Amino acid sequence: MTIVSLVLLILTFLASLVASWLLLLPFFDEEYGPDDVRIERRIVAGDLLQKREFIFQALEELEIDLRSGRIDEYAYQRAKEELSAEAAMQLDKIDKVSSKLANDTSQLS
Repeated sequence: MTIVSLVLLILTFLASLVASWLLLLPFFDEEYGPDDVRIERRIVAGDLLQKREFIFQALEELEIDLRSGRIDEYAYQRAKEELSAEAAMQLDKIDKVSSKLANDTSQLS
């Protein structure tokens, strides 16, 4: 092996090490994980808020169905209890996710 080919081999090896390091660096970044968790919590909060809105709309439609005579009082009460229980569960989940998001925000300060 000549000196020139040895130098080229060493430079190629060093360049591949630098390229590998640059490609792998984001996986070892400490801030990578917490940001993903915050994004995930925001997505979950958005989904929960959509479910809450759906439940409240269903309750409103249920009231309209009762007033228009499409359903009787017994069916109304039963459906209202189920929807109210579901709404309470969703609100509890929203409170938990919101408090976790608030903690995340306060830790950033």
